[in-house]
Amino acid sequence: MSMPDDGSASDMMRMVDLGPADLSACTKAICGTRNCGMIPDHCGSVETCGTGSCPSNQSCGGGNPGMANVCASGRLCVPKQCVIGQDCGLISDGCASVLNCGMCSGGKMCGSDNKCH
Repeated sequence: MSMPDDGSASDMMRMVDLGPADLSACTKAICGTRNCGMIPDHCGSVETCGTGSCPSNQSCGGGNPGMANVCASGRLCVPKQCVIGQDCGLISDGCASVLNCGMCSGGKMCGSDNKCH
């Protein structure tokens, strides 16, 4: 599942049900050297890096080899997709967006690595 085209943080929060999760001990991720797009903050929300977009001659996550959420020229970034039954929660698409991979099924739990265990 991918996020709506507008990708606003409020739209993402409406799609994620954290239920009774205790987030008081979470360590919020920060952008650091990432300068574009959005990243999961590991506390149930998203963080916008830089201005959110790149100059017209660059793409977010592009380049060779390319780094997620970093503006670069060269080849365009190819976003990854959720692997149903393996990925869960909010994950980076490796380019500029955050994917909501949903919940695990079959009694599995979503781990801190966003994998079903």
